Amino acid sequence: MRFGGAAPDVRDFQEACRLATAKVLQGPDPLRNAQVVQILASGRISPQQAADVLGKRLQQKRPHKQYLAVRLVGDVRPRPPALPCRARPGAWRNCIAPA
Repeated sequence: MRFGGAAPDVRDFQEACRLATAKVLQGPDPLRNAQVVQILASGRISPQQAADVLGKRLQQKRPHKQYLAVRLVGDVRPRPPALPCRARPGAWRNCIAPA
């Protein structure tokens, strides 16, 4: 159902992103960033909608808001799994695929 131009889940995500990048914050708020990540991970909004909202946050005029948005995007983006061959020095040789 669409209401007010955006679906309720998208509005929740927009509001969570707005709060995570508020100018009153001294620095990134881990709890607010976690809320954004939780909404995204729940699958309630599409990746395209999330990218649109986060992109608008990155285009803010205030540098502090841009900084908070960059940190938020860093929390949202998936991290690659740790490679087991990085566990001990010299083990990188085991990570090279045979020719």
